[in-house]
Amino acid sequence: MRYRFTIDSRVDRLDSLYRWLERLLHRRRVDLLLSQNVILVCQELTTNSIIHGNRGIKSKKVHIELSVTSKRVRLKIVDCGSGRFKIPTKRDASKLNYLEECGRGLKLAVLMSSLVTLKGRALRVYFNRK
Repeated sequence: MRYRFTIDSRVDRLDSLYRWLERLLHRRRVDLLLSQNVILVCQELTTNSIIHGNRGIKSKKVHIELSVTSKRVRLKIVDCGSGRFKIPTKRDASKLNYLEECGRGLKLAVLMSSLVTLKGRALRVYFNRK
């Protein structure tokens, strides 16, 4: 089942996204650890979309789609940016510094998920369920 949420490019609106994710993940009986991973990765990537993809232009939107099945949780994030960046490998991501501004969101997404892909402006993050 797919669920969609659209947010203005404003960091102060992220709280509504978190509440939406928490409710859906709980309703779909996703375990707490996986739910926390999905929410943390979504926070980082949506913040990146607002700041870097949409360049902080408040009139632009970020579209989030959550898909939950018995085997997997998929997060899809689409912003108005060019989508021109490289997804690091797990090995490369492990070398990135969490404290540096650049790359933290992608590092977390790659290391905390099963797979991250980029097609056009659509960033997809897959989490396998146990």
